[in-house]
Amino acid sequence: MDIDVHSLYKIFGHGPHGRTVLKNINFRVPSGHFTAFVGPSGSGKSTLLRLLAGLEHPSSGRILMDGKPITGPGPDRGLVFQNYSLYPWLNLAQNVAFGMEIQGCFSRRDIQERTAYFLDVVGLADWHKLLPRECSGGMQQRVAIARALAVDPQVLLLDEPFGALDLHIRNSMQDFLYRLWQRTRLTAVLITHDLEEALLLAQQVHVLAPNPGCITHTLTTNFNRSDFSKLRFSDTFLQQRQILAQAMGS
Repeated sequence: MDIDVHSLYKIFGHGPHGRTVLKNINFRVPSGHFTAFVGPSGSGKSTLLRLLAGLEHPSSGRILMDGKPITGPGPDRGLVFQNYSLYPWLNLAQNVAFGMEIQGCFSRRDIQERTAYFLDVVGLADWHKLLPRECSGGMQQRVAIARALAVDPQVLLLDEPFGALDLHIRNSMQDFLYRLWQRTRLTAVLITHDLEEALLLAQQVHVLAPNPGCITHTLTTNFNRSDFSKLRFSDTFLQQRQILAQAMGS
């Protein structure tokens, strides 16, 4: 599913007390591509993702998916948050099944089969009866991703999904997410403050400047991503990271 954003503005409030959060945002994410947005606090990253999810509405401009305007949330978009958003009283399998159950368009057999399949995809088939409190942060985030994928979205929206994880787990989850994206080829949009994460995962990285949020730089990547541990220390990767850091003014 293609995403096209044209002359997007988001203003909170009205009249002289209105606050412009996003100003003249324009970009395109071709179907099957992975795009990231980086920027400091106040640059409107989370607001942009909420607009793509249909949880907020533009003040002006257009957001199109396959040429059709977004009018609200929909099953064509799966959203993964930083804080996992799992239901603590449900086990891992029940958490994955929940989204399909509330949609009401999957049969009981489909729900059971898709739950088992996506728990296997994220490597948690043997732990399906555990409660979230019995799992590590990385395991919980894998369940959140499995739940987002189980409803059969065409777009995956990722709101700093690994920001709450420690460095070692975050590195492994970044590798996991990229391999999963290679397997599914969903259109993916990631927002993150982590420049390295954006470069590792995305084919295109947009830099948002704050107050109001606007795109000031766009970088297209073309790395060999077969081994993230080597890529992180390659000259080309470090040069691209420096370009992003300079574009962010850091």
